[in-house]
Amino acid sequence: MREIFEGVWSPLKEASKTAQLMTNSIVNVKNDRIIDAFALLRISIDKYEKILLHRIDEINTSRKKLLEDYEDDVMCEEQKLVKSEKDFDNNLLNNNYDIILKGKKSWIDIIKKIAQDIGKLKPPTTVEYNIEGIDQLSTAMDRILNSVRIVQRKELQNELLQHLQTETVDKTTEVKSKLFMDILKIQSLRKQVIAGKMQIALVGEHSCGKTSLIHYLLESDPFLPSDVGSVSARITCLTYADSADACLRIYSSLEERHQEFPEQISLSEYFSESEPDWDGVKDRIEVHVKRPKNLETYSKEFSLWAKSFVEIRIPSNFLKLGIDLYDTPGLIYSDPPVLRQNLHAIVKTVIPTVVFMYENPCFACDTSDCFLALKTILSKQLDDTSIFFLNTKVDIDAIIDADTVIEGEEFEKTTLVNARQRRKDLLLKVPGMAQQMFHNSEFDIISVESQWDPCGIKMNQLAIDHLIQFVAISHLKNCKTSR
Repeated sequence: MREIFEGVWSPLKEASKTAQLMTNSIVNVKNDRIIDAFALLRISIDKYEKILLHRIDEINTSRKKLLEDYEDDVMCEEQKLVKSEKDFDNNLLNNNYDIILKGKKSWIDIIKKIAQDIGKLKPPTTVEYNIEGIDQLSTAMDRILNSVRIVQRKELQNELLQHLQTETVDKTTEVKSKLFMDILKIQSLRKQVIAGKMQIALVGEHSCGKTSLIHYLLESDPFLPSDVGSVSARITCLTYADSADACLRIYSSLEERHQEFPEQISLSEYFSESEPDWDGVKDRIEVHVKRPKNLETYSKEFSLWAKSFVEIRIPSNFLKLGIDLYDTPGLIYSDPPVLRQNLHAIVKTVIPTVVFMYENPCFACDTSDCFLALKTILSKQLDDTSIFFLNTKVDIDAIIDADTVIEGEEFEKTTLVNARQRRKDLLLKVPGMAQQMFHNSEFDIISVESQWDPCGIKMNQLAIDHLIQFVAISHLKNCKTSR
């Protein structure tokens, strides 16, 4: 009987083990994909509604101007006629018949001229405008939304489990499964460590402070282009080199940088003195990093220009730590495809820690649009990407009242902690953000413009220390995973 019981318990235990493995392998449909898709849909609807309403306003403004011009011309002729008639009536009342007889021809000519001018006046042509396709919009949208389905399919993990069930006697099963999963990731893992360096990609909307942060980290004068709006289009990598080897390299694309001899421009002359000539560096590199004004944003010529990858190799204590900085153009969802493709190539090839920078602590519309664009670019790599959320331009005056005297320790352990938490709470209130914030992410605040204040210096230094610690931990995790 004991053997019979054992014979039943053995397959039952295997079945229980398999059930547990399959239960743990369940992958739920991610709600954030639905949230993101409908958020983008609402953005598109709002965008095109504004475009249509703006076009109608333009049409109405143009028609109103034509009607007002016509009305002014009519009033002008009316005033001429009223004046001539008034002059005639006055002479008639005052019995100035001689003046009337002498000026008869002149008055007749004036009246005829007014009549001719009135005859030439033509009211603006009435144009009727129709909005085509608006009635079909609701039907088309219902049809598209009804086509969205949640489809269950056999996952790769389940296929692996079925395969393992047939090999329960094979002692090498665990090794085989590990090897199988490693093969699936090998191309990605081999790229996670490039020359043992840590990679940081600065991402954010236009004018969020990316360039200012780079200059702060490098302790340099401004040499990268910076202004309100779109000022760059190429991704620029800043990496360390000795003064004699300082240079700028231009590759046809990020993916091709290890397979070609790049165009190289020496920058060593600007680092030959005790103090770098940052103005000289700025003038020398500007044509290669600043967005060209003569190229249409969605043109083929712009795409070819923007696809090129720029590497600036310069002396820097920060870069010498083994950190590469990737400066990316301001990101919005309506960017030309080449800009999104470039950022996707960075994430896929370099696998950096992404520093998502934003200015407004309440996550303004442009910031939400930017983050949605980033999530779309990351796609399936989102869960594996380390993201450091950095709220920029948090002026020290907004944290401490001007008349308040505060000790350094109190500021660091109480005031700054509370200010940081308030802004993090605002970030967590953004739809779909709470889940992202607790997965491979950290948060901090910074203000490069607050370097004038001792508390501002402390806040910035703590933020950078926090960032470097996070980047280092992410880097070590990648190294451990790639073994």
